[in-house]
Amino acid sequence: LVVGVLPDEGNGADKQHTAELDLAVFTGMGKARNVINVLSADVVVICGGGGPGTASEAAHALNGGRRLILLAVPPLWREFFCSLSEGVESASDVQECCRLIEARLRKA
Repeated sequence: LVVGVLPDEGNGADKQHTAELDLAVFTGMGKARNVINVLSADVVVICGGGGPGTASEAAHALNGGRRLILLAVPPLWREFFCSLSEGVESASDVQECCRLIEARLRKA
């Protein structure tokens, strides 16, 4: 099931952006939805070296006690987030990331 927690209020123009989703949750909350994304998850995966929004989701994950996996992030990101918590894991590809998620969920 693919759920998208989206920043806007959901008008007709948004339909084109939700074709890949099974369920679209329109929050009308802008970037504040990052907290909802993170606290609704058992495992948070940060992909690539995004911007401040991505970094805030990683920080919310750590603050919320969520498992955090860094997928193909730049070395600086990996060093920083790994320095904040021993529970942060890193994956170099999607297959490794999926194995880490499955292992973490089995332990939960």
